Amino acid sequence: MPSSSLALGAISLDEALASVDTSTLLLLFGMLAHVEALSRSGFYGWAGSYLVDFTGTASRLTVGTLVVAVFSSVALNDATVLLLTPILVQVIRNADIDPVPPLIAVVLGANIGSAATLIALQQAARRGVDISIRRLLSVDVPVAIVTSAVAVLMLNAGL
Repeated sequence: MPSSSLALGAISLDEALASVDTSTLLLLFGMLAHVEALSRSGFYGWAGSYLVDFTGTASRLTVGTLVVAVFSSVALNDATVLLLTPILVQVIRNADIDPVPPLIAVVLGANIGSAATLIALQQAARRGVDISIRRLLSVDVPVAIVTSAVAVLMLNAGL
């Protein structure tokens, strides 16, 4: 958003540059380097083959990709999506299935999982929002569980 705000004149160049979080950019760059290394090593081909054997059907693959929610609860959802999407793309190519439901499941899972984590708590604190761990556990975790169930139902129904 800093670029659009800058283009519209809502913020100055200095404010736009100050809003860029270099630690996040470095994390994403590191994840992209990691993804490339895993790709060159053949990991994604191996993991994709295992995933197809384990899930067996496109429907179970789609619902299974909601496991991303678990990964997103312990890591940034951006990093989780960057690491797991290439595996899914490999599976989709090899299995010749509709790519939309599994890819939507990854995005849903990443966002659902990250909503009920200490990472979300930390990001809220950065923005000046005061959220206690008690509220996180009593409100956000049940919401994440319910939205996961809704996502599974939607994906099973074919969106």
